[in-house]
Amino acid sequence: MKTILLFLFTFTTAFASVTTHKRTKTFVDLEVNKKDIWISCTDHPENGTSYFGIYVIDSDRGYLFFYRRPLNIKQCHEEEKEYHQMIANVEAVRIVGTRPSDQTPDPKYKHIKGIPERFTNTKKETSVVFARLQVKDKCKAYFSNDCELPKSYWAGTTPE
Repeated sequence: MKTILLFLFTFTTAFASVTTHKRTKTFVDLEVNKKDIWISCTDHPENGTSYFGIYVIDSDRGYLFFYRRPLNIKQCHEEEKEYHQMIANVEAVRIVGTRPSDQTPDPKYKHIKGIPERFTNTKKETSVVFARLQVKDKCKAYFSNDCELPKSYWAGTTPE
């Protein structure tokens, strides 16, 4: 019996796409298979801004980790390129954010240009203020001190 339970546990965790390391009312720490992450800038040329976002898909839930403010279009695409380079040769990505907010997906965001539909066409949605992305020994954060681990693990939030 123990062998069967061990097998089932190993089987289900080995194929899990997203592992939640920590989730509170004010904080979320996920580990994601690279195939289930989409990094993108949403450009608004009419006012010269672009919104940086990292989309994560976990079965029927979509996560959107977003920067606190818009960037100019060039800056956003430089950030996007840097993150793509970070994750190029890895299988798993660790992403941390603050103020997770669960909501019903808004249909007007279902078909955002350039973002595969599977990332925006989910039954559940969680928006998260981006704090940092980690792969192996690399870390890039919105606020650079959020990569000072373990000291800044909680990204400025108070642990519950």
